Amino acid sequence: MTNRDVISLTRSRHRLLSADGKVTDRAILKELRSTSFTLIRRETNLRKLWNTNSLFTNLPCVEMEPIALSECCDFISEQKIGRSVLKLPKLGEGYYGYIIKGIFNVEGNRRLTEVTPTRYINLLKLNNLGNNIYVWIGDDNHLYCSDELIHLIKIVAFFEDEPSEELLYPSCDCDTVKPKCENPLDRDFKAPGYLIDNTADIVSQKLLGTYFKLPQDSTNDGRDSQVENT
Repeated sequence: MTNRDVISLTRSRHRLLSADGKVTDRAILKELRSTSFTLIRRETNLRKLWNTNSLFTNLPCVEMEPIALSECCDFISEQKIGRSVLKLPKLGEGYYGYIIKGIFNVEGNRRLTEVTPTRYINLLKLNNLGNNIYVWIGDDNHLYCSDELIHLIKIVAFFEDEPSEELLYPSCDCDTVKPKCENPLDRDFKAPGYLIDNTADIVSQKLLGTYFKLPQDSTNDGRDSQVENT
């Protein structure tokens, strides 16, 4: 479902939301995203949703550039590493860290080893890097890679912020066709289907309480009987 579809679904929960124009689509979408993030974090903490496609966004071709290791870590070294040219959108987080399905070479046939910066420095000090290629997300939301010669990386993750067009539709990815004049409302709503109805119910009740000060009715999800009683 698109963002527009889920907004319409939320409005349909109650006549007041459907008819009143002061509750904008943008306000509804903001609440939908915030609520869905809470539900998604709960599910991923229970080790659910990791095999779904509806949750994750594929950034097929993140461009990297070489920098000195000392620029990202408190470690004196002449070694160079790779850093993404653009910052990544805000990543979803759970009990076990970032909600990342995988980070790969640009062809997608080799998964890179995810570590923390501290873990990478410890491995470097111990000279125990082996043949692995290590990647991590910095506090600055840049993607880092231990191999400065890798120029392009693919990442599949759950993002709480909408990726920029430069990340979604990079010029280096010939298989991705950028939609003309894409409206953000026509993008996919990133949540599994079984959570969408629950999200719409929660947001409907929250908006009714915020904009119309109606009491919540747990027996019928706050629907039309509230209108009849006013």
